[in-house]
Amino acid sequence: MSDNLAKEIQTRKEYIESLMSDFASGQIVQEKLIAELVEEFNKLYAIVQAFNSQISQRKEWYNLLINIILSMPEVQNNASLTAKLKQFYPEDSHP
Repeated sequence: MSDNLAKEIQTRKEYIESLMSDFASGQIVQEKLIAELVEEFNKLYAIVQAFNSQISQRKEWYNLLINIILSMPEVQNNASLTAKLKQFYPEDSHP
């Protein structure tokens, strides 16, 4: 997880904890708490979506790289290397 993403999640967590503390001490009313929590959960959802997108993109790059390596003549013509790669990357583990 990137440092920026971790910091953003930590910031959201701390703000939610602050909201809960303010509500418990009577500093904010229930309606304000609910509105703020909904907004924070929407922000967290957007963060999770962005993170999921980054993971999907990296997976696609990884699969492309594996396919390029496996299609190289140097790999295909080397039986021991091909066997070793298939041991670590079975055919059903990449597209």
